[in-house]
Amino acid sequence: MLSKEHVQIYQNFLDILKKVLMLSTTETTPDRLIPACEEVRDFFGQQIALLSWDEHYPVSEMAWQSIQTEMHKQIKLLVTETTFYQMSRQTSAKQQRKNKIGNYTQTLIRYCEILLGAGD
Repeated sequence: MLSKEHVQIYQNFLDILKKVLMLSTTETTPDRLIPACEEVRDFFGQQIALLSWDEHYPVSEMAWQSIQTEMHKQIKLLVTETTFYQMSRQTSAKQQRKNKIGNYTQTLIRYCEILLGAGD
């Protein structure tokens, strides 16, 4: 079982991700979605990236490191897609970008669930 601190951090991150997913699947304006995506990036950098593996994780150290690396990559893609979304002028392009933001967010949610032990 993860420490309470790690569970709380991943749970908070999961909550932020779910908010982004909800915003990416509803009619929303960039002024709501973009700050939410920035919150994902900031929380990851300030909280998740600073964590270290311990024996209570439901995955091996190598798997944990791999998940952390993949999460970092997905966040970079999310931030890039957010920039493209912000610059899009056509409605169809904006919707396509929002769909990609949602896809990256769903992947991050799955990684969090694995680390919390719910993705078995």
